[in-house]
Amino acid sequence: MVRRTICRVAGGVLVVLVGIAVGFAGILLWSGAPSSWPDLSASVATTRSTGLIVLLLAVLLLVSGAAATINVRWGPLASVIAILAFVVGGFWANYGLFGDTRLAHTGVNVILSAFIVLLLWAGSRRDA
Repeated sequence: MVRRTICRVAGGVLVVLVGIAVGFAGILLWSGAPSSWPDLSASVATTRSTGLIVLLLAVLLLVSGAAATINVRWGPLASVIAILAFVVGGFWANYGLFGDTRLAHTGVNVILSAFIVLLLWAGSRRDA
């Protein structure tokens, strides 16, 4: 039982941390700060709309991660859904903003997300 709690809390906290990082990126995109990024190929409108979508995803990650951490019944499932949306959305956003999926970046997202899903699974697993 203690191991499940540790896994669930660790997974939830990691989802919250991903949500904070995603929120920071969303603010940068929405405010137009990435104009200093030389490899950004999207228009200002695309950058701002992507930033808004990223901010919405950040809220989903923060809420679901907090719910998993405090052991709300739907928290782990919502966190898994949010983290999978983060991975899929990362491929879409990178391609839309940079014209490339940036596998070095998205690959890290996939590995981190797989680890988080494993923690959440181990933390919410019920013994028979």
